[in-house]
Amino acid sequence: MVEHSENCVQWVPVGVYLGIVLPAMIGFGLTGSPLLVVFAMPSVVALVLAVISRRRRTIFGDMGIRRAPVASLAASALAPVAVTAAGVGVVIACGLGRLPTQWLLPIGAWHVLGGLRQGLFEEFGWRGFLQPRLTTLLGAHAAVLWTGLAWAVFHFGLIIGGGTPGGVPLWMYLPVFTLTLVAVSVFAGYLRLVTGSVWPAVVLHAAANIAGGYADQVVVSLSHPAVAQMLGDAAGLLVWLTLAVWAWPRLSFPLREDRRIYA
Repeated sequence: MVEHSENCVQWVPVGVYLGIVLPAMIGFGLTGSPLLVVFAMPSVVALVLAVISRRRRTIFGDMGIRRAPVASLAASALAPVAVTAAGVGVVIACGLGRLPTQWLLPIGAWHVLGGLRQGLFEEFGWRGFLQPRLTTLLGAHAAVLWTGLAWAVFHFGLIIGGGTPGGVPLWMYLPVFTLTLVAVSVFAGYLRLVTGSVWPAVVLHAAANIAGGYADQVVVSLSHPAVAQMLGDAAGLLVWLTLAVWAWPRLSFPLREDRRIYA
């Protein structure tokens, strides 16, 4: 009876977090113009709940704000670049797009800062706060899947309200988008688990936004933008699924006590 009561208590911050973050973003997203503060809600709400519910750990440790190995940060930055390159390559190979003559165009500082901003705004919530608590309650495998699903749903209002890229039908785009974010969550969740740090997830998220946004600006559409978008997304999904399949069995290996992220 006591164990059941403690388990219910552990679900409270998870329920509060999802109950605030998801409806807020979906609601504002449906208007097509969510406020910047709404994008920041995953990290803001997570920080407030961490302050309220922390026990023996510091807030920084609870959120995974600690040094990460250089190798994990490099993998986090390179993975989205490989995904973007695969998508662009497929689109060009199929004759649906091309690179401009001067394809190495400069990346604006605002574009880079925008990508970093989203990584910071979201990852302290998803991988910093939610994943560790779901890991305690459900185990590592279920935690990365449910975190990825919640992360995808967080964007649904924005996609529905703002329109899909390339005019892809919503019923086609949402399943691919959702599966992609769940696959990304498996790989990012693995890095979070083995390093005990949220920074690899922040770098991965930022690199994905920067690389994807850069490709959207550089690739010149020749015909059928919706088909090109879906082919590029499918190629990227295949890469993420490959990384997720690689990471999946590694979510179970024994961790050193100082590397555990359980809340």
